[in-house]
Amino acid sequence: MKKEFLILLFLIFITGCTKTMVSTIGPSDNIQPNKILCDQNNLCPVGYSCNIFRDFENKPVCWRGYDDPCDRCPSKQCDILESFPPQIICR
Repeated sequence: MKKEFLILLFLIFITGCTKTMVSTIGPSDNIQPNKILCDQNNLCPVGYSCNIFRDFENKPVCWRGYDDPCDRCPSKQCDILESFPPQIICR
């Protein structure tokens, strides 16, 4: 009985933590790239990707991976050049 209670308590705890984590993850209200510079030797933190925004200092910076980089453009449209890191060019 005690073991089942502990397992149930653990599952309730994990479920609560998961709901909290999911509710805090979503599109960013801030459309500016992160100031963390990146390249092949300096990788971005987990959840971020390395991109070059041609109109933003033209340096590779970390961008939240689940945010669409085209959202940063005034027209919300961009071309993404296949390179490392990808280059984002607003239309």
